[in-house]
Amino acid sequence: MTLFLSLLFIFHIFKIINDSPYRPLISFIQDSSPSGAGAIFPVFSQVFYSITSGFLLHFFFRKTKSIEIFFFILFIFSLSFDSLKTYLIFHELAQKPVYLGIFVTRVILTMKLFGVFCLLASSLFPFSTKIQRAEIVIGISLLVAITLASLIPIDGSTLSPWLVYSVGSKEIFIAFCLSLEIITIASYFLLSYKSNNNEFRLMALSLILVITGRELLFYSFGLIFSLAGFFLLSFGTVVFAKRTHSVYLWL
Repeated sequence: MTLFLSLLFIFHIFKIINDSPYRPLISFIQDSSPSGAGAIFPVFSQVFYSITSGFLLHFFFRKTKSIEIFFFILFIFSLSFDSLKTYLIFHELAQKPVYLGIFVTRVILTMKLFGVFCLLASSLFPFSTKIQRAEIVIGISLLVAITLASLIPIDGSTLSPWLVYSVGSKEIFIAFCLSLEIITIASYFLLSYKSNNNEFRLMALSLILVITGRELLFYSFGLIFSLAGFFLLSFGTVVFAKRTHSVYLWL
């Protein structure tokens, strides 16, 4: 669904530019800045990653009730909402009402926070926890994410380099997300120390790759960084899945 919406918005973006007397289509395609087509790559790479890795993890772990993979798949699902950034490009070019862009920005921020909470939950739950209990955590995480995103001031007049409308106190938002991600990684290292199991240490290292890749893609630092982010995200996911599977072989 999110991939279909992305394609639909991209079609409208090119149509609007092609019909515009102020900017030729070829100029937009060659432009790698946030106002050009190069900004679309990190969005589509995350949607592609979300669809393929989510399906593969669900397939390979369908017989293994892994609480870590369950929350990790939810994290992957949250990435697909970055496709809404393509709507914000369309929204800016088509000069749609500002409140729509602000609402979409809050949805994107909500799912960014929700993804961070899901990674944190995957590290805090013991391996013996039943997946049914996770429903409460999901509900609380989503509620907190919605609440925090609704409190963030947003400037609807400026589209930021990371393809959302400018976020007030963005340094605090970034620091908050990074703090929770650091806690997530530290929790796996602590679990490795307590259990004397090297697999948890490898899972922590793989999450460093995943989180780094996610941040590079979300904040759109440029095409080279986006390619690096996609590689880190994909490779980290493979390592995390393999190490998690190895742990469950001994349970």
